Amino acid sequence: MPRIALVTNNAAALPPDMVERYGITLVPMQINFLDGNYEEGSDIGFQEFYDRLEREDVIPSTSPPSVSRYVRTFRSLAANHEIILSIHISSTLGAAYQNAEAAAQQISEARVVLYDSGMVALGMGLQVLTAARLIEQGVGIDAILAALGRQRGRTLMVFAPATLRYLRNSRRAGPIATTLANLLGIKPVIGVSDGRLELIDRVRSWDGALNRQLDEAARFCAGTPPPEVGICHTNALSEAEAFAERVRAQLPAAQIYIADAGPIMAVHTGPGAIGLATYRP
Repeated sequence: MPRIALVTNNAAALPPDMVERYGITLVPMQINFLDGNYEEGSDIGFQEFYDRLEREDVIPSTSPPSVSRYVRTFRSLAANHEIILSIHISSTLGAAYQNAEAAAQQISEARVVLYDSGMVALGMGLQVLTAARLIEQGVGIDAILAALGRQRGRTLMVFAPATLRYLRNSRRAGPIATTLANLLGIKPVIGVSDGRLELIDRVRSWDGALNRQLDEAARFCAGTPPPEVGICHTNALSEAEAFAERVRAQLPAAQIYIADAGPIMAVHTGPGAIGLATYRP
């Protein structure tokens, strides 16, 4: 049993086999429909969520795991671990970090270390995988945090929603929501910078939005092949797989992961979104 436990949630958009492979603990987020609140992955599955998202007129909201949920998780892990490393979505885009911080103050059985990834989806997930590998190698917590800090500063996360309806109504979009509200027939390409969403480009077609992501990855890597690339999507597996082939042709040396980012991303981007995450070594 590793002395360090690793905690995150489905906002990291990790492939399920990687979660199992490294024994990562996922704390579920909340999906809030008009008829009640559901824990992602336990109370409501992905397909049921997407069916309701397409069918219902009112867009659901999301909320982070409660303080009590984090307390239960941390206490359970403290029984067998000395340190609990909890990795979170950008604290400017959600309150999971703050709730985990409040929970950590109630835990005396183990040291709880919180880390703000400054990212969303697989931009965060690739950092979780880095931590998982280092834990498996027996690396100490200070060295792990240093490695994560370097990777966070060298991470690219870009995505394109298939529809603007959801981002126009999302509090997470911040100032770009006003810009998106005025776009007609335009596909935005959105990135994450300093933990916030920013509008990178506006293109005329869906294929143009995917090409812009490829261009951004090529510019970002600038001749330095990235070790890993994550392709995330919201109920658009076949499109993500086709996009992954285009990425593979451009970055043949990279390990490529494909994962459904699930409800937490979909309530803000809508179904059909495609995103790309990578980092410079």
